[in-house]
Amino acid sequence: MPLCTARPCSNNAAFFTNCRALADKARSELKGEEKREERKQLLEQASAIYQAESAAQARERLVQWAQPWRERAPQAVATLERDG
Repeated sequence: MPLCTARPCSNNAAFFTNCRALADKARSELKGEEKREERKQLLEQASAIYQAESAAQARERLVQWAQPWRERAPQAVATLERDG
């Protein structure tokens, strides 16, 4: 899962918990084999948030990421906004 291996962080337990929660929500909202590529895109695009150089840049990336995904996967977006 690209999001979880994107970059080490200082609190790895929280990082992996957030990754798992996001992946679980993506699977529940974007169900089925036909949505597999869409789930992959959601997670890969979210990984850019965790690769940010600063907290401010991460918040900016989160806002940019959330816009196109909010309609298709609102629970996944809410999870990352809450826990990310």
